[in-house]
Amino acid sequence: MAETLTYDPSNDTTTLNEEGLTPEEQDSLQVGEEMAKKEGELLAGKYKDAEELEKAYVELQKSLERKVMKLAKQLGTPNLLTQKKELKKRKKLRKILQQLP
Repeated sequence: MAETLTYDPSNDTTTLNEEGLTPEEQDSLQVGEEMAKKEGELLAGKYKDAEELEKAYVELQKSLERKVMKLAKQLGTPNLLTQKKELKKRKKLRKILQQLP
């Protein structure tokens, strides 16, 4: 035997907005959208513009170079960065010498 069920929405105690969300869900959605908007305005979630990001990158690069140089001194090994620069200078010099008659 089939039983018929009926639903009367006037008995609901939770009010839903036009999107079908409770007030608590609507508030959470609004907070989330505001956070996403603020995060979207920042580069890498941290920097206001490209200049700030570039400045931070350069500072990080310098910091890493200092650490590498310090570690190389502690280990008594030649500095890899200095070696790399020397190789570039030698390559440039070779190119110049090859162009001479």
